[in-house]
Amino acid sequence: MSANGHFHLRVLPEDGKVPLNSHHSWIIEVESDVGDPVELRGLAVSGGMPAHGHGLPSQPRVTEYLGGGRYRVDGLMFNMHGEWQLNLSLSDGLAQDHATLVFNLDY
Repeated sequence: MSANGHFHLRVLPEDGKVPLNSHHSWIIEVESDVGDPVELRGLAVSGGMPAHGHGLPSQPRVTEYLGGGRYRVDGLMFNMHGEWQLNLSLSDGLAQDHATLVFNLDY
């Protein structure tokens, strides 16, 4: 759920795997607070490793709206094991919100 409760999110690597040191794509699914797919006017993705004090080694960007509230984000890359954070900024024209996804990469 986004920080202010405007959006429900599912954020998954497109092929189900998170490779190390390789660019790959993720799918972000966005629904309203009542479960309807949301067509956003703005979606930005950033992130990094806060414990290490650095951002992502890549510049991810939304490349395609897939319909049904689903978006493809290309250019994600993680270059080391440990705790990562993805920051999402979302806007549908009426509401602006953000969400943070924290996950650990251990191989």
